[in-house]
Amino acid sequence: MKKISALLISIALVAALVGCSMPVNTTVELDINKPWWSRYFVSETARYDVIDYRLDGESKYALSNDDSFLEFKIYESTDGVNSATIYVLDTDYQISYPDPEKNFNMHSTAKFDMDNLYAIYTEKEVLSANANYYFEADYVNGIAKFAQSKSEADTDSAKIIEFPKGNYVDNEYLYYYIRAMKGLTTALEQSSSYRQDFAIVNWFECFSQDKFSTSSMSAGSAISPLSKKDWENIKIDNPEFIEHFDSQYTSTEDDGTKLINSHCVAATLMDDGKQKGQAHYAYYTQGEYNGNTSESAKTQKILLKLIDYYSDETDVQKDPPQYNNLMEITLKEYSIK
Repeated sequence: MKKISALLISIALVAALVGCSMPVNTTVELDINKPWWSRYFVSETARYDVIDYRLDGESKYALSNDDSFLEFKIYESTDGVNSATIYVLDTDYQISYPDPEKNFNMHSTAKFDMDNLYAIYTEKEVLSANANYYFEADYVNGIAKFAQSKSEADTDSAKIIEFPKGNYVDNEYLYYYIRAMKGLTTALEQSSSYRQDFAIVNWFECFSQDKFSTSSMSAGSAISPLSKKDWENIKIDNPEFIEHFDSQYTSTEDDGTKLINSHCVAATLMDDGKQKGQAHYAYYTQGEYNGNTSESAKTQKILLKLIDYYSDETDVQKDPPQYNNLMEITLKEYSIK
């Protein structure tokens, strides 16, 4: 399980957190209208190029193949319990290497309510050359299952954890929860201090420990691992996408390369008020994206890039920790309906 855990960290989804039981912070203020929502919202799809780099001093070289990708799709659906309208986030991730023994595939579906984004249901399936696993978590009934495959989830070999019903935030939609935080855009545009503390449920870690727990997280402004010039102006290889931003939030390099202004947000695991481990960096767009001529199509704080440093346990245990790998995830395609 440790090897799987390291792979999950490397895709910047904060998947291997040490659980510390605590209540969910319900004081986090979220946008009334979520950043991905529009008047006639049907769905939003964002697809990313994924490159796993090995760091060598100031240089880096790619380890992964070009067909590696991450895709998020968020849409509205109907809750089968009380017929309420909810959000659903589907996540697909694939990373492949010249050595197929390192290949990794993942799919997850997370359902959460529209107002406070509290979790309703989550399931996740991971397939890799060295190990597989599947879990599902039913927040309505307070029960979660873990198995080596989806077909085994309803057999006697599955692990079962019962947990208190309540309002929880699930790790599987972490970056959309951060994206919806009220005041995030204004605070970071003004270079002011911004921080929100909250708790998430990480089911991989819960089943690793054979008990239910939540993990304390912090999201807010921080020093980016990229230079100020780089993180404020992200290069996106999609001219059509850039055209839909107000020129106030784009810039042009001397060679004509178009860039989009972004906010840098650090998502950090906390332990007794102190940062634990390496921060995970997310870059969200400044300004509004307008997918067509209609005012109803505007969306905000689109996730442009994820940066995550990782390494093997020996390097991480050094003081200070040394991270010899970099996972870089950059927006390639985007569409709203």
